[in-house]
Amino acid sequence: MNQSDRSVSDLAIGMRVFDGTPNNVVWPFVERYILQATGLGVRRIIIALDVQNDKHDSGQRLDEMGITNMDIIPVSPGRFPHQAHEHGEKQTRIVGGNHFLLNAMANQAARLHIPRLMITSPHVMISRAGILDLLEQFKDDTFSVGPVLTLKNFQHEYRPGETIRAESSIHLPINTLCIYNVKILQRIGFPLIIEAPDDPFYAENEEMATAALYQKLYGTRTKLIEVPGITAVDEWYDVFNIRLDKYNPAGKDSQMRWQTQMLKTDYPDIEHVFPAL
Repeated sequence: MNQSDRSVSDLAIGMRVFDGTPNNVVWPFVERYILQATGLGVRRIIIALDVQNDKHDSGQRLDEMGITNMDIIPVSPGRFPHQAHEHGEKQTRIVGGNHFLLNAMANQAARLHIPRLMITSPHVMISRAGILDLLEQFKDDTFSVGPVLTLKNFQHEYRPGETIRAESSIHLPINTLCIYNVKILQRIGFPLIIEAPDDPFYAENEEMATAALYQKLYGTRTKLIEVPGITAVDEWYDVFNIRLDKYNPAGKDSQMRWQTQMLKTDYPDIEHVFPAL
């Protein structure tokens, strides 16, 4: 077995499954992603399943797939509807629970002594070559590494060779696809502040506060790099009727800023690494 194979075999892929969606439209994306993940040679697939809203028997469907290296972790995260005015309109978001789901996956990877955990979403796919390029960036003090993403509703601003003080989500890895150092992550996990208990408007979007906290406490490094083979699953946006004209990165950034301020940390410094040749 060569070094590349050992790297991939030391990786777990983790995904949150929120299955309260009408008509169960999320399932085909989850199934497709899991089937692709099984062909990458990773050690484990870890699914954090929101059983509070599991209206469509996803747990049973996952079991029926018969994948031997997949762990299904049932979590009742306490999600709830929160009404707020966004983009000049009154909107309802289902918030809460990410802290529990993310830490369930981190805990399982740590228990199994898997050194790297890739948290991802079924609306973006990545190649084996891309995963290897991300893993290559890890050193002992590296907390997380993520790829440059260009999606229908999000695009990173990538400045290779620079270290950026990340005041926006466009400058740092996001959990649409990001690999974490489990040895570091297991120290305190993802912080409770991402639930924003005082004001649920600022809940979720955990990436900035988490990177900032670990950088302050442990002097860790977070990296963003362009890698090959990333595929955006555009049907995701069509199926969920996501209103791209209403997307406002400033809203996501305001949530991240609030969490960072509550933790009394600076914005994290993110290394924008030159792509591998």
